[in-house]
Amino acid sequence: MSRLDVDEVLFEYIVVAIHAVSLVLIRDDDSIQRPVYYVSKSLHEAEVCYLPLEKAILAIVHATRKLPYYFQSHTVVVLTQFPLKSMLQKFAEPSLEESVKELHMDGKLVGMIICKELPVWKVYVDGAANQRGSGVGLVLVSPEGLTFEKSLRLGFPATNNEAEYEVVLVGLGMVKKMGRKSVQMFSDSQLVVGQVIGTLEARDSRMQEYLTKVRYLRSKFDSFILTHVSKSANTQADSLATLATSSAQGLPRVILVEDLLKPARTSIDVVCIHQVRLGPSWMDPITSFLKSDVLPEDRSKVDKVRRKAPWF
Repeated sequence: MSRLDVDEVLFEYIVVAIHAVSLVLIRDDDSIQRPVYYVSKSLHEAEVCYLPLEKAILAIVHATRKLPYYFQSHTVVVLTQFPLKSMLQKFAEPSLEESVKELHMDGKLVGMIICKELPVWKVYVDGAANQRGSGVGLVLVSPEGLTFEKSLRLGFPATNNEAEYEVVLVGLGMVKKMGRKSVQMFSDSQLVVGQVIGTLEARDSRMQEYLTKVRYLRSKFDSFILTHVSKSANTQADSLATLATSSAQGLPRVILVEDLLKPARTSIDVVCIHQVRLGPSWMDPITSFLKSDVLPEDRSKVDKVRRKAPWF
């Protein structure tokens, strides 16, 4: 396989057989065709009965789902004698093509498919496991820039790697439930990212089970990209995962975080109140009556005190 340049034009050959279809991506290197990627698909049940043209379209759709990176980052020219223009306009998914043009290359009729960029959901994930338990954190960012955060405490024993896999599955499940078909995930776990993209081998039986589930869910998306990021680039998801393991007690649904700008030991202003008594007041008899049930000796004032006291 050869290395690609940015925005390089790729070419695609399709082979249609009775029980299988194959597709190969190539690049032109000084008039030498070099392979980039090869995919194939076995045909089952009704697919075997497809017309050759329908099988060719199936091969293209299959390739765009398996190799979304190439179709989203490069212009792909399909070399075929099938009338793709008329058929793709009727049967291709809206996310597959933006425009179809007829070209003549070496005397062959070809169709150029410019892949339309899908609205991508970005999901930052992280898992944590310690003596207090296991938890996961997710940060979902919509194509419009809206951010959704989620912290989950795992109710079962899990290692750190298992927690990292769990959060990937949770993230895929959440995006799938929202009906989205394109997702880009970011994880700081080199092991999980390496096993999912195929650069590392899953030898442990539990890791193999997790990997199988991830691959199954991945097949439900038109576009799935898992990228490794550093811990410093994933601090928000890391904080949410740590939060889930921080307490055995139930956490409130909403946690308000505010800024404390000054330390509590900082001196504060003290207001002193001085009581000043100038002399006898008209309220003194009423106060004495309410506090001690004592009435004035002057009988002419007794009735006044009794009438005014209920108002105080």
